[in-house]
Amino acid sequence: VQGLIVAGSAEFKTVLVEAERFDQRLAAKVLMVCDVSYGGENGLNQAIEQSQELLSNVKFIQEKKVIKKYFDEIAQDTGKICFGIDDTMQCLDSGAVDMLMVWENLEHWRLETRNPVTGEEDVLVLSPAQLKDPKHFRDEENQCDKEITDKIELVEWLSTNYTKFGCKLEIVSNKSQEGSQFCKGFGGMGGFLRYKMDFLEVDPFAEMKEDGSPVPSSDSDFDDDLDIDDFM
Repeated sequence: VQGLIVAGSAEFKTVLVEAERFDQRLAAKVLMVCDVSYGGENGLNQAIEQSQELLSNVKFIQEKKVIKKYFDEIAQDTGKICFGIDDTMQCLDSGAVDMLMVWENLEHWRLETRNPVTGEEDVLVLSPAQLKDPKHFRDEENQCDKEITDKIELVEWLSTNYTKFGCKLEIVSNKSQEGSQFCKGFGGMGGFLRYKMDFLEVDPFAEMKEDGSPVPSSDSDFDDDLDIDDFM
């Protein structure tokens, strides 16, 4: 629990918070006490509306803390982080991800396809540009187009299914400097790992130029402006 909003009508809410019987561990997490005019769901919605700005600030602080820890892992070269959509999805499928981090405006889509000739089913994660490329849906060997049986935004799919992989989910924005670095430099997707993964052989800083800038890459998930000094 990061914080508590206590809402109610009349004085009961204030009496509750100030009562000796009120657990002091909870009292320390009270962020706001607000008045509402209604009970039930309407009162809850009113409390959420009144505390919206405060809750946004709490999330913003938590987000910065998580991303800073992510950059610390990189600087310490622990080998227990992943980045980029392809590697992160592979780590997720392997059950190695402890906390998944995803940019809230990630534009990639998750598609399930079926080959009408062979019956083979496949899962694709594609960017908007890749969606327009017919080669991803074409089987040249059997001269047929694959059928799209399901299509959903990747962020939405992960938000619904992350618990199936036994991990936590942190949706991040690019509103802070740290968030912007994560979204631009690491493709907007990464995670903390429970253990090292042998297939993660690509070091984001292995091919740095002498001035600290990366060698240009064909991988569209990453920003060419990535600089190791940003994370030290």
